[in-house]
Amino acid sequence: MKLDMDRGVRGWIVNTTRLNYWRVAGFYEFDDLVQDGYLHYHRILEKYSNVKQPAQLMALFKTCFTNHIHDIAKKRTRNEHDNVDSPARVGIEQASHYMWEHPHTNETVASIPLSLRALINALQSDPRVRRPCRRWLDHRETTNEKLCRIVGEDPRSINLLEKLREILSTETTVAV
Repeated sequence: MKLDMDRGVRGWIVNTTRLNYWRVAGFYEFDDLVQDGYLHYHRILEKYSNVKQPAQLMALFKTCFTNHIHDIAKKRTRNEHDNVDSPARVGIEQASHYMWEHPHTNETVASIPLSLRALINALQSDPRVRRPCRRWLDHRETTNEKLCRIVGEDPRSINLLEKLREILSTETTVAV
């Protein structure tokens, strides 16, 4: 079988790469991903040399290349969560060195309620916090209930979500 690819295959590779590039942009170049597409197409042609129908070959290739993109994206996500020095993690740690001040009243971190400071510390340090809300057969844990569970507060007596929104909605600036 001939190892040439027609314009349709090339166009599909470029379009698929363009649509999915955002998922791997952190550590993959656009042209490299297109080249991976060409490589996977030729591998499919060699591996399935007995397949004579172009539609079947194209379906095999589409599955192969799409799975390749998914695998790259999953590796990236896994590495960011496992790596303590990932850009997201470093950003959180650098942000914790700054003092948040209200521009008009010079409020500092000390003026933030203790439960909210505990919540912010938990969000920075505990990876389990990123898990989704709990679900039961008849209902789902609300965001406020989850935040209260994290810091050990009673969700019926305090609305941490609303307090967090109040603090974040005020015009805050980061000062060194």
